[in-house]
Amino acid sequence: MFPFFLENVALHKFAWQQHPLINNDFSASLAVDGRKSDLSQKGGQCVASQFSETAELGVDLKDVHSIHHIVIQYVQEKPVWGISIFFVN
Repeated sequence: MFPFFLENVALHKFAWQQHPLINNDFSASLAVDGRKSDLSQKGGQCVASQFSETAELGVDLKDVHSIHHIVIQYVQEKPVWGISIFFVN
């Protein structure tokens, strides 16, 4: 799709979420672990928050980066990509 290599600058960085669930099974670290083979609700690869009107997820990238796009994948039973957010300079 892209003629150049895109580095995942969030991979294995510190991540946090606004309303984490009480148990640690759906912690923010799952958003940056690179796994995306099982995005089902019980797959162990998705972040989940307690019910709230807002949900916020943050990642400390440790440096200033030029971001080309962000991909957000949501819980699903089929291996389909989620939302892509592209930035144009």
